[in-house]
Amino acid sequence: MIKIMMRLFFTLSVVLMTVLACSQDAWNLLWNRKPGLSVKDFDEKGYLEVPGAKLKLNDNKTDVAYYSTNSLYGAYLAGRVANIRNDYPAAVEYYKIVLDKKPDSSEINNWVYVLMTASGNLEEAAKYAQREIDGKKFGVMAPLVVASYAFKHDDYKRVHDILKVKNDKVYHELVYPFLEAWAYVGENDEKSALAALNKIENKGTDIQTLKLFHKGLIYDYFNQPEAASTQFEEIVKKYPQEMSFRKLEVISDFYVRHNNIKMAEMLDRKYVNDSSLSVLLSDIKERVKNRKADPKVAIDTVQKGVADVMFNLNVMFRLAKLDNMFAVLFNGMSIYLNPDYDATKISMASVLESNGYTDIANSYYAQVKPDSGYYYIAQTRIILNQHKDDKLLLAKENLNKLLKKYPDDAQLWSEYGNILNSLDDFDGAIKAYHKALELLPENDETNWSIMYALAVTYDQKGEKQKGEEYMTKALKLSDRDAVVLNYLGYLWLEEGKNIDQAAEMILEAFNKYPLDGHIIDSLGWLFYRTGNYIKAVEYLEQASDMNPANAVISDHLGDAYWRLGRKNEAGFQWRHALVLKEDAEMIDKKSVKAKISDGLPEAKPYILSDEKLIKELSEM
Repeated sequence: MIKIMMRLFFTLSVVLMTVLACSQDAWNLLWNRKPGLSVKDFDEKGYLEVPGAKLKLNDNKTDVAYYSTNSLYGAYLAGRVANIRNDYPAAVEYYKIVLDKKPDSSEINNWVYVLMTASGNLEEAAKYAQREIDGKKFGVMAPLVVASYAFKHDDYKRVHDILKVKNDKVYHELVYPFLEAWAYVGENDEKSALAALNKIENKGTDIQTLKLFHKGLIYDYFNQPEAASTQFEEIVKKYPQEMSFRKLEVISDFYVRHNNIKMAEMLDRKYVNDSSLSVLLSDIKERVKNRKADPKVAIDTVQKGVADVMFNLNVMFRLAKLDNMFAVLFNGMSIYLNPDYDATKISMASVLESNGYTDIANSYYAQVKPDSGYYYIAQTRIILNQHKDDKLLLAKENLNKLLKKYPDDAQLWSEYGNILNSLDDFDGAIKAYHKALELLPENDETNWSIMYALAVTYDQKGEKQKGEEYMTKALKLSDRDAVVLNYLGYLWLEEGKNIDQAAEMILEAFNKYPLDGHIIDSLGWLFYRTGNYIKAVEYLEQASDMNPANAVISDHLGDAYWRLGRKNEAGFQWRHALVLKEDAEMIDKKSVKAKISDGLPEAKPYILSDEKLIKELSEM
C-alpha cells in the first residue's frame, strides 16, 4: 500500500503560546537542558525543588512541568520554553528577569541580544551586545549586531572601532572586510572601500562572486558604470553558476539603466529563457524587453549595501548547513537595515518554514507585494503551507487569485489539482491536472508526476481503467520510479490481476527504496496475498513501526496476525485502524468492524507462476 502523496512538503504544525508566570508548561530536556540538570536530579516521584520553583518530570522522562517564574531559576525555565517555541519576545522578557537578578550572566545576556535581533528589535539588542563586548566574553555575533546598529545611525567611526575587536579568524577574513568597505563608502572614501574588499584572499567561488558583486555595487554607487560593468561581467564569465536571482536582478537592471541592451539581452538568454524559474524571472525579462529599469542604482544607501552583505552571509550559512539561528540573525540584521528588501523576507520565511513555523513564515511571505519579482514564489509558498496545514479552502482561494495573474503556469494548475483532490473534488482535480498537462511540452520531465497524480485521482473516483492508463504512462515517463512501481503493483495485487507482474513491480520498488514504510507495507501484503503469513507479519510490523499512524498498514497487520492465530493482536490492530487518521479514507470501516466481530473467512492465496520470482521471494 502506498500513501497517496498530494503534497510537496511535510513539517510539524506549530502552536505559539505566551508562557505566563505561575502557569504550568513543558520544557523539553532533550532539546535544551540547563547545564548540570538531568533526570537523575529528580526524586523517585519525579519532583525537584529549586529556589522559587517546583518541577515535575513527566512519565515520558523528557518533559518537565514547572511552576513560578518569580525566582531566578523559574524565570530561566520560562525563557527556555519560550525560546524553544520561537516566541522570542516572551523569551527576552523572562531572560531580562534573570539579568536583573544576575547581571553578570554572559550566557543569558547573549540570548537576550540574539533573540532581540531575531525578532527585529535590533535597536535594543545592540545595547546588550555592547555589554557583552565590554565584558570581554562574546561570541561572533555581538560585534555584527553593534556594527549593524552603527550603520543604521550613520556612525561609521563606531563601525571601524567595533571591527577592530578580536574575534573569530574566519569572520575577520571573510565578513569584516565587506562591512569595512561599506563603512568607507559612508565616509565617501571609494579608494579605501575597494581596498578593504581586495583584502579578501579566500578563493571560494561564493566569496569571490560576492566580492566582485559588491565591488560592482560600490562602483555603481560612486557613478562609475564602466568599472561596475567590468566587475559584473567577470561574474558572468568566471562564476556563471553563482548567479543568484538577486544578482541577476541587479545586474540586468544595471545594464538596462545604462542602455547596454546587448548585455542585458545576453543575460536574458543565458539565465532567464533557459531557467526552470521562468515565472519568477519574468519581471526581469519584461524589464529587458521594454527597456525599463529602476532609475536609481540598486544600492543607493550604505544601509542597503550592508543589508545585502547580511543577506548573502545568511545564504552561505544555510548552504553550509550550519545552525539555522545564524541564518535567522543575519536575516534579522538585513531586514533591520533594509525593511523593503524582499529577498530577505523570503529567506527569513524559508528558515522559519524549514523549522515548522509555517504561520510565522507566511506572515513574512505575505509582506511581499504584487509588483515584486519575488511575489510569485512568496504566494506559492503560502499556498503550499496552507495546503500542508489543511487550510484547504484558504489555499484554494489564494491559488485562484494567483492563477488569474499566471493563467499559463502548469505547476500552479497541478497544485490546484492537489488541493481539489484533498477537498474530494475529484472532477475538478482531474480538469486541473489535464490543464497542467496541456500547458507542458509532451516530453517535459514534470509530466510523469502530474500523470501520477491524475492516475491516483481517477482511481479514487472509481475509474480504475483510466487510473491504470495514466499510471502506466507515468511509469514509462518516470523511468520506473519506485513510487509509481509500488502504486501500480499494489493496485494490480488488490484487483487480483497481473499477479506476477505486480509482484515484480513491488520487489523492484523495494530494491530501490528498502526503507520506505509504504513500499514495505506493499511487500508485506504481497507475502500475505501469496499465503506466506510469517513473512507478511515480519514486513508489516516493520511498516507499522515506520508509519504507526497509518490506518491501512494497521488493517493489513491485523489480517496477518489473524491468519497466524494471534487473534487478540489482530483485534487490537483492527480497532486501531478505525481511529487512525493517515489513509483513513482508504479503508472500508464497515468491513473492518465485521472482521472485529466475525474474524476473516477462509483464505484463497494467489499463485505465482514465475519460478525466478518465487525463488527471490523465498530468499528474503
